[in-house]
Amino acid sequence: MKRNKDVYLYDLIEACIHIHTFIGDLSCEDYKDNILVKRAIEHEFEIIGEVLRRIRDEMPSLLDRIPNARLIIGFRNVIAHGYDVVSDETIYRVVKTDLSDLLSTLEKLKS
Repeated sequence: MKRNKDVYLYDLIEACIHIHTFIGDLSCEDYKDNILVKRAIEHEFEIIGEVLRRIRDEMPSLLDRIPNARLIIGFRNVIAHGYDVVSDETIYRVVKTDLSDLLSTLEKLKS
């Protein structure tokens, strides 16, 4: 079943917010030691990547307005299928340095 743009954007924004909530003020070392937080964040990245993949297939013009969307889809695939090659440090860095920009873009697209 196809979903509309607003539902997809809501799902993406919600996943980003969940990630920020889960990581809170954890240091990288604390993140690495917390299996629940790690798995929760990985799952939310899988959701983000899956939603972007669906947008790619159904609304390519929207995907073009989301910077690095194809890289994010690839990141999701690595987390889901190459779980043993993604380091905790990489995921932590992405959360701390890139996720806010994605969230900001998504919120602008929602308006």
